[in-house]
Amino acid sequence: MSLRLKLSMAIAVICLFTVGTVVAVRTVTHRHEAEAELQRKAEVYAQLLGRQLEEAVAYDDLTTVREVLESAGSDPDVTEIALYDDDGRLIEGSDPRPEPWGGVPRVVASRWSKEAVVIAAPVASHQGPRAVLYLSLSTERTRHQLLRALWVSCAVSFALMALAIAAGWLFAGVAVRRLQWVATAADRVAAGDLAIEPLAPGAADEVGRLTAGFNVMLNRIRTEQERLAELVEARTTELKASHEQLKQIAETTRAIPFEYDLAHHRFTYVGPQCAQVTGHPASDWLAAGFLDRTMAAGEYALALADVRAQLVRGPQYDTEFRLRAVDGRWVYLRTLATAVDDVGRGMLLDVTERKQLESELQSAQRLESVGRLAAGIAHEINTPVQFSNDSVIFAKEAWVELVGLLDEYRQGRPALEAREQAIDLEYLRENVPRSLDRAVDGLHRIAEIVRSMKAFAQAEQVEMTSYDVREGLSTTLTIAKNEYKYVADVQTRFDEVSPVLARPGELNQVWLSLLTNAAQAITERGGRGTITVACEARADAVVVSIADTGCGIPDGVRGRVFDPFFTTRAVGKGKGQSLAMARAVVQRHGGAISFESKVGEGTTFVVTLPAEGSALERVA
Repeated sequence: MSLRLKLSMAIAVICLFTVGTVVAVRTVTHRHEAEAELQRKAEVYAQLLGRQLEEAVAYDDLTTVREVLESAGSDPDVTEIALYDDDGRLIEGSDPRPEPWGGVPRVVASRWSKEAVVIAAPVASHQGPRAVLYLSLSTERTRHQLLRALWVSCAVSFALMALAIAAGWLFAGVAVRRLQWVATAADRVAAGDLAIEPLAPGAADEVGRLTAGFNVMLNRIRTEQERLAELVEARTTELKASHEQLKQIAETTRAIPFEYDLAHHRFTYVGPQCAQVTGHPASDWLAAGFLDRTMAAGEYALALADVRAQLVRGPQYDTEFRLRAVDGRWVYLRTLATAVDDVGRGMLLDVTERKQLESELQSAQRLESVGRLAAGIAHEINTPVQFSNDSVIFAKEAWVELVGLLDEYRQGRPALEAREQAIDLEYLRENVPRSLDRAVDGLHRIAEIVRSMKAFAQAEQVEMTSYDVREGLSTTLTIAKNEYKYVADVQTRFDEVSPVLARPGELNQVWLSLLTNAAQAITERGGRGTITVACEARADAVVVSIADTGCGIPDGVRGRVFDPFFTTRAVGKGKGQSLAMARAVVQRHGGAISFESKVGEGTTFVVTLPAEGSALERVA
């Protein structure tokens, strides 16, 4: 509905309401005036006729009464007229006659009905009322006059209303036409057409002010569009240059840009650097199942599970994996990417050299640990060697005595008895077996220590293998005994657990780091403490906890415990690498490490590792 039609309808409604109100008021006023006029006419008739009838009534002149009544009845408004005596008996009247009132009125009175007005006037003498004149005037002529006046008022009012509507329609057309010019121009501007001519403001009214404001706005939009066009052109040029630079950087660096569909397990884009880093061309990378074919068995599923776990916390993920290059070597890649709608986009960084350095660092740290434990292990070996040596010497001397005794047996009995007493044969029979047992036990202990040292100091194993956590903990407790035996008692609780898929040398280094830190924490607190090592199975995982009753970790540094090179110990007593290395190893094995600590009461480190095969089952 157009604005012009809306304005015209509003004017029509206002005019209709005004006309209705005027007609209603005029009709009511005219009716009241007509009724008042009829009332006055009836009263005048009653008074005049009453005076005319006074003498005729006084002398019982019925002829005069009849003439007066017939003369009054000739009026077209008079419908009924009658004269009653004071007792209510009809003296003379027309037919039909108005009904007398209940009593003789003393003054002129009136009574209204729908069709007529009835007037009662007393006909009296100096002695009081003698009769009552009843006169009925019809209201029909009054109604006809009112109806005629109503039609005339309506006709005049509706004519005026039509003129007002026509004037409103013309006025609205003039006003709306100017607004339509502004609206049409605004539509063209909204559609992007700024080549229109400025509008003529016209009269200095509200529409003129609106038009002038529109012209100002149009000029400002043109100016702003020109400025934005220049800015967009400049930014486009900069973006093109930046795009070329980024393209050159992305295609010349060893980092490999990629796009990977996590749902369908395939690359949808990979940079040309992939052939330089791994020897595999881009076409091989884009084939379905490329990572599953080039990674070691089971490692792709572990890496994918790690990515899924990180995506639960946010869209970014950071993981490492290795794949077999064309020349047979392992290439380690670190993924830094963001996943949107199950599609990861980011960079693959070649960290093979860093991994080699880490491996060398771990080997050096392991050898450093072995060297640090060498003195204690030498002491541990020296004790069983000492009593084994003493036992062997004792057995040797006893053997010489026994051989001499046998010689005496050959020479004669008297000398034999004296020889038995000299060498205390019963003592030898009792203690030589004991000495030999001690020698065997000492040798077994030496062999166990040597085996543990060999297991701990073995070269880094690249391939994952089945690993018994309990055996690894036992081995580490054996070689680290000299670290804790003077400051703490060790309690163990090993439950039946499933093996884990791991590199044994790396996990053994983790246990050694945690045990060494526990012993040092107890030493710092002072007094003898307790180290509790536990191993239990929990929901397709193996949980290892190493608790101490040491000094605890202060609240202010707990967030930095696993940071590289951070340590709370004095200079020279800690390098801040053991816990950082431990967390890296545990995460590479698909596990997690955490701790709980109370200052002055101790610390418990908890390592959770997935049981062998459980990670693959969870991914499936």
